Amino acid sequence: MTGSELKELILSSPQKGQRRFYNEYKNYVYTIVCSKLGKCGAREDIEECVSDVFAEIFMNTDKYCSAGDLKGITGIIAKRKAIRAYHRLSRSRFLFDELDDSVSDRYDISAESEKKEKSRILFGKIKELGDPDSAIILMSFFYGLDSGQIALRLSMKSAAVRKRKQRALKKLRSLLSGTGIGEE
Repeated sequence: MTGSELKELILSSPQKGQRRFYNEYKNYVYTIVCSKLGKCGAREDIEECVSDVFAEIFMNTDKYCSAGDLKGITGIIAKRKAIRAYHRLSRSRFLFDELDDSVSDRYDISAESEKKEKSRILFGKIKELGDPDSAIILMSFFYGLDSGQIALRLSMKSAAVRKRKQRALKKLRSLLSGTGIGEE
Protein backbone atom coordinates (compact mmCIF):
# COMPACT_ATOMS: atom_id res chain seq x y z
CA MET A 1 0.00 0.00 0.00
CA THR A 2 1.40 3.41 -0.93
CA GLY A 3 1.60 6.38 1.40
CA SER A 4 -1.21 8.26 -0.35
CA GLU A 5 -3.52 5.20 -0.24
CA LEU A 6 -2.78 4.83 3.46
CA LYS A 7 -3.60 8.52 4.05
CA GLU A 8 -6.93 8.12 2.27
CA LEU A 9 -7.75 5.02 4.33
CA ILE A 10 -6.87 6.82 7.59
CA LEU A 11 -9.03 9.82 6.68
CA SER A 12 -12.00 7.75 5.46
CA SER A 13 -11.96 5.04 8.13
CA PRO A 14 -9.72 6.10 11.07
CA GLN A 15 -9.86 2.79 12.95
CA LYS A 16 -9.04 0.63 9.92
CA GLY A 17 -6.49 3.15 8.71
CA GLN A 18 -4.71 3.29 12.07
CA ARG A 19 -4.61 -0.51 12.29
CA ARG A 20 -3.21 -0.74 8.76
CA PHE A 21 -0.76 2.10 9.44
CA TYR A 22 0.47 0.34 12.59
CA ASN A 23 0.96 -2.96 10.76
CA GLU A 24 2.81 -1.22 7.91
CA TYR A 25 5.15 0.90 10.03
CA LYS A 26 5.63 -0.93 13.34
CA ASN A 27 8.91 -2.57 12.25
CA TYR A 28 10.17 0.70 10.82
CA VAL A 29 9.44 2.61 14.05
CA TYR A 30 10.75 -0.21 16.22
CA THR A 31 14.04 -0.24 14.27
CA ILE A 32 14.53 3.51 14.70
CA VAL A 33 13.74 3.42 18.41
CA CYS A 34 15.98 0.39 19.00
CA SER A 35 18.89 2.11 17.27
CA LYS A 36 18.66 4.98 19.77
CA LEU A 37 17.65 3.17 22.96
CA GLY A 38 19.22 -0.25 22.45
CA LYS A 39 22.18 0.38 24.74
CA CYS A 40 20.55 2.37 27.53
CA GLY A 41 16.93 1.28 27.61
CA ALA A 42 15.18 -1.87 28.71
CA ARG A 43 12.71 -3.65 26.45
CA GLU A 44 9.85 -1.91 28.26
CA ASP A 45 11.40 1.50 27.59
CA ILE A 46 11.68 0.71 23.88
CA GLU A 47 8.08 -0.53 23.68
CA GLU A 48 6.87 2.53 25.57
CA CYS A 49 8.66 4.82 23.15
CA VAL A 50 7.21 2.95 20.13
CA SER A 51 3.75 3.33 21.66
CA ASP A 52 4.37 7.04 22.20
CA VAL A 53 5.26 7.45 18.53
CA PHE A 54 2.04 5.84 17.34
CA ALA A 55 -0.01 7.71 19.95
CA GLU A 56 1.47 10.99 18.72
CA ILE A 57 0.60 10.17 15.13
CA PHE A 58 -2.90 8.87 15.89
CA MET A 59 -3.80 11.86 18.08
CA ASN A 60 -2.73 14.28 15.34
CA THR A 61 -3.80 12.30 12.28
CA ASP A 62 -5.19 15.30 10.38
CA LYS A 63 -2.01 17.31 10.87
CA TYR A 64 0.35 14.52 9.80
CA CYS A 65 -1.74 13.22 6.90
CA SER A 66 -1.90 16.65 5.31
CA ALA A 67 1.82 17.35 5.86
CA GLY A 68 3.23 15.18 3.10
CA ASP A 69 5.23 11.93 3.15
CA LEU A 70 3.77 9.84 5.98
CA LYS A 71 6.76 7.52 6.21
CA GLY A 72 9.21 10.43 6.48
CA ILE A 73 7.13 12.15 9.15
CA THR A 74 6.82 8.89 11.07
CA GLY A 75 10.59 8.44 10.94
CA ILE A 76 11.21 11.97 12.23
CA ILE A 77 8.72 11.56 15.08
CA ALA A 78 10.22 8.18 16.01
CA LYS A 79 13.74 9.60 15.98
CA ARG A 80 12.81 12.63 18.12
CA LYS A 81 10.84 10.59 20.66
CA ALA A 82 13.69 8.08 20.92
CA ILE A 83 16.27 10.83 21.44
CA ARG A 84 14.15 12.40 24.20
CA ALA A 85 13.74 9.00 25.84
CA TYR A 86 17.47 8.37 25.53
CA HIS A 87 18.28 11.63 27.32
CA ARG A 88 15.73 10.94 30.03
CA LEU A 89 16.96 7.38 30.59
CA SER A 90 20.67 8.17 30.46
CA ARG A 91 20.26 11.11 32.84
CA SER A 92 18.33 9.04 35.39
CA ARG A 93 20.73 6.10 35.02
CA PHE A 94 23.71 8.47 35.53
CA LEU A 95 22.11 9.98 38.62
CA PHE A 96 21.34 6.57 40.13
CA ASP A 97 24.79 5.18 39.30
CA GLU A 98 26.42 8.26 40.81
CA LEU A 99 24.17 8.04 43.85
CA ASP A 100 24.94 4.32 44.28
CA ASP A 101 28.68 4.98 44.08
CA SER A 102 28.63 7.89 46.48
CA VAL A 103 26.38 6.14 48.99
CA SER A 104 28.30 2.89 48.92
CA ASP A 105 31.63 4.70 49.25
CA ARG A 106 30.59 6.84 52.20
CA TYR A 107 27.94 4.84 53.98
CA ASP A 108 28.42 1.48 55.64
CA ILE A 109 24.99 0.38 56.83
CA SER A 110 26.19 -2.15 59.41
CA ALA A 111 28.72 0.29 60.88
CA GLU A 112 26.10 3.04 61.07
CA SER A 113 23.62 0.67 62.70
CA GLU A 114 26.19 -0.42 65.26
CA LYS A 115 27.09 3.20 65.97
CA LYS A 116 23.42 4.10 66.55
CA GLU A 117 22.96 1.16 68.90
CA LYS A 118 26.04 2.14 70.92
CA SER A 119 24.79 5.72 71.11
CA ARG A 120 21.39 4.55 72.34
CA ILE A 121 23.03 2.43 75.07
CA LEU A 122 25.41 5.23 76.04
CA PHE A 123 22.65 7.81 76.40
CA GLY A 124 20.57 5.34 78.42
CA LYS A 125 23.47 4.81 80.83
CA ILE A 126 24.13 8.55 81.09
CA LYS A 127 20.47 9.02 81.94
CA GLU A 128 20.84 6.43 84.72
CA LEU A 129 23.43 8.70 86.40
CA GLY A 130 20.62 11.03 87.42
CA ASP A 131 20.75 14.80 87.86
CA PRO A 132 23.00 16.79 87.93
CA ASP A 133 25.63 14.16 86.91
CA SER A 134 23.98 13.36 83.57
CA ALA A 135 23.69 17.08 82.78
CA ILE A 136 27.36 17.63 83.65
CA ILE A 137 28.49 14.76 81.38
CA LEU A 138 26.31 15.90 78.48
CA MET A 139 27.34 19.55 78.74
CA SER A 140 31.00 18.65 79.05
CA PHE A 141 31.40 15.98 76.36
CA PHE A 142 28.58 16.68 73.94
CA TYR A 143 28.37 20.47 74.09
CA GLY A 144 32.04 21.15 74.87
CA LEU A 145 31.43 23.40 77.87
CA ASP A 146 34.11 23.80 80.52
CA SER A 147 33.59 23.48 84.29
CA GLY A 148 33.02 27.22 84.76
CA GLN A 149 30.31 27.39 82.08
CA ILE A 150 28.59 24.27 83.46
CA ALA A 151 28.77 25.69 87.00
CA LEU A 152 27.00 28.88 85.86
CA ARG A 153 24.20 26.93 84.17
CA LEU A 154 23.65 24.55 87.08
CA SER A 155 24.17 27.16 89.85
CA MET A 156 27.11 25.23 91.30
CA LYS A 157 30.72 25.99 92.08
CA SER A 158 33.32 25.13 89.46
CA ALA A 159 35.22 22.83 91.84
CA ALA A 160 31.99 20.94 92.63
CA VAL A 161 31.34 20.43 88.91
CA ARG A 162 34.85 19.03 88.38
CA LYS A 163 34.48 16.61 91.33
CA ARG A 164 30.99 15.48 90.26
CA LYS A 165 32.23 15.00 86.69
CA GLN A 166 35.10 12.82 87.94
CA ARG A 167 32.72 10.68 90.04
CA ALA A 168 30.11 10.52 87.24
CA LEU A 169 32.72 9.26 84.77
CA LYS A 170 33.82 6.53 87.17
CA LYS A 171 30.19 5.48 87.72
CA LEU A 172 29.51 5.60 83.96
CA ARG A 173 32.49 3.31 83.27
CA SER A 174 31.12 0.75 85.70
CA LEU A 175 27.62 1.02 84.16
CA LEU A 176 29.09 0.50 80.68
CA SER A 177 31.21 -2.50 81.62
CA GLY A 178 29.79 -5.57 79.92
CA THR A 179 27.99 -3.59 77.20
CA GLY A 180 30.96 -3.56 74.82
CA ILE A 181 31.25 0.21 74.91
CA GLY A 182 34.54 1.68 76.07
CA GLU A 183 36.27 -1.69 76.23
CA GLU A 184 38.16 -1.28 72.93
